[in-house]
Amino acid sequence: MGPPIRVLHVDDDPAMTSLTAVRLEHLDDSLSVVSETDATDALAHFRNADVDCIVSDYDMPGLDGLELLEAVRVEHDSDVPFVMFTGKGRETVAVEALNLGANRYVQKGGDAQTQFDVLASAIRQEVEHHREAVARRETEKRYESLFENNPLVIWEEDFSESITYLHDLDAQVDDLEAYLRSNLDEVETLLQRVDIIDVNENALDYYGADSKDDLFDNFDQLFTETVLRQTVPMWCGLAAGRTRVRWEQSVSTLDDEWKHEILELSVPEESAADYSRVYLTAMNVTERVERERELVQQNERLDEFASLVSHDLRNPLTVAKNRLAVAQEEFGSEHLVHVSDALDQMEDLIEDLLVLAREGDIDEVEPVELEPLVRQTWQGIDSEPARIDVDAPVTLVADETKLRQVLENLFQNSLEHGVTDSDAEPSVTVGVGVLDDGFYVEDDGVGIPAADREDVLEAGFSTADDGTGFGLHIAEEIVTAHGWDIAVSESDAGGARFEITGVEFA
Repeated sequence: MGPPIRVLHVDDDPAMTSLTAVRLEHLDDSLSVVSETDATDALAHFRNADVDCIVSDYDMPGLDGLELLEAVRVEHDSDVPFVMFTGKGRETVAVEALNLGANRYVQKGGDAQTQFDVLASAIRQEVEHHREAVARRETEKRYESLFENNPLVIWEEDFSESITYLHDLDAQVDDLEAYLRSNLDEVETLLQRVDIIDVNENALDYYGADSKDDLFDNFDQLFTETVLRQTVPMWCGLAAGRTRVRWEQSVSTLDDEWKHEILELSVPEESAADYSRVYLTAMNVTERVERERELVQQNERLDEFASLVSHDLRNPLTVAKNRLAVAQEEFGSEHLVHVSDALDQMEDLIEDLLVLAREGDIDEVEPVELEPLVRQTWQGIDSEPARIDVDAPVTLVADETKLRQVLENLFQNSLEHGVTDSDAEPSVTVGVGVLDDGFYVEDDGVGIPAADREDVLEAGFSTADDGTGFGLHIAEEIVTAHGWDIAVSESDAGGARFEITGVEFA
């Protein structure tokens, strides 16, 4: 049994309406028949109840069947299935009914079983077709709403002619990508063979067009040499049979505004054979690209500034240290020892500031074996009499040079802050181990007070008089640039513990 079908049968013969209801409901239990012997009453029922199909005789007092049909189609603007069920000799009525919008004409008379079988079949078919049409309209309505109200720019296009031309090209050349890059006129031909079906309203303001016709008529103006070159990977992807391609390009709009956009081409499954329907979305990322460009320029200026400052500070610092060495030989005052310590601290501070200025970006990442890098880093610093305890047999994805800097700064922190002047044997053990999604560096020294743990990673913060306050901050900057996290806590031995998480293992 299918979904219920509510039938309104109109005939001025009560015996016929009764017989029709019985026969139809017996033939198909999904049919539910309401009978009316007056067309005016039938219209009232139609206005006030849900009806899936109207079956009507022609010759009736008052409103006849054609007038009832016209009232349904014109006055009520309804496309509900309408079947004219009338007697022999009504062929002219049948033609007129079909012209007025009737769906079927079924003739009364003859074999009773046959005529009601035909009528029931006609009702089922017309209702099924109508429901499918309604469903399609609803789908198209939802699609239209999504299409027009989408925040992105959406193109609906036919690529079939371009794809045919593309495959012919691909068959003729050895390297399609190299050929297209050397022959941008072919890329332009491919774009010109794209047939635009529709575009949503967002595209008008986006591309500086007054109307869709204005945009379509001037579509070729968007094909600058830059665009032609940037679409080559897309065409190569389509030649390889891909039905989803994503790329970036810079486009000059019709009102001469440059925009950088991310485009994604997708082909519905039903159009994958010939690319006759393709959807192209464009997302404006101009602000992001401009910010990235400004950031690169800012980093270049910062690097240049750091180099100049470093040079300008180091020269007088070197002179001061040389003069101090002469003064110490001449006078040997203990005050000069403090001056020497201060100059050493200034030198360390310059080094840290220079490193900090240049650690904003991560270069190439690659698989890095952690344990060998830990041992190499440890051997490269003045670690006596401390010792290293490492158990980290993992490979992680990182910028090796920057990761070495992180390890060195964490080790130096343990060596410089892990012991106190009161320790009889000022030594510390540094441990490196593995976490589920990262690694840790810890020591068994005096630790970091709980009140200071949120501050130790800040630039300029130090618990030691001779510290620069930049070592841990540099480590945090590098960790963050990798997309990792760093947290400060206490080790089991009461020392400092730094956990670095969010790491990708190779």
